[in-house]
Amino acid sequence: MIAFNKTCNQLIIYFLVGSFATIIEWSAFYIFDFLWKWHYAVAFPAAFVMSTFANWCCGRYLLFKKGHPKGLWYELLFIYAVSTVGLTANILIMWILIDHMAVHDMIAKIIATGIVFLGNFAVRKIYIYKI
Repeated sequence: MIAFNKTCNQLIIYFLVGSFATIIEWSAFYIFDFLWKWHYAVAFPAAFVMSTFANWCCGRYLLFKKGHPKGLWYELLFIYAVSTVGLTANILIMWILIDHMAVHDMIAKIIATGIVFLGNFAVRKIYIYKI
């Protein structure tokens, strides 16, 4: 029961960290795309890199405090790899739900985000930080 409560608390903190990173991503995308007039294909990856870094910083400070045993650069590489896989999974899930199952775009986005959120949390908890 204690391990379950610990995981629930970690999940709540991870959700708050992820929400903050999402605000960073959307804000950066808005600035790059609408204010600075960057092409969306450049604005989105730049915003993604920034939000992933913000997610890592906050998550490391608030939740995954001990870091990866192989060091900071390995940890960052792993974080960006997991985030890129998550981004790809998000797009794939949305494509399946929208194009093949006729699910509404926003509902598909919510479902995809939830699945990827849980997957990212599990990978960070079990494989990266082992907490």
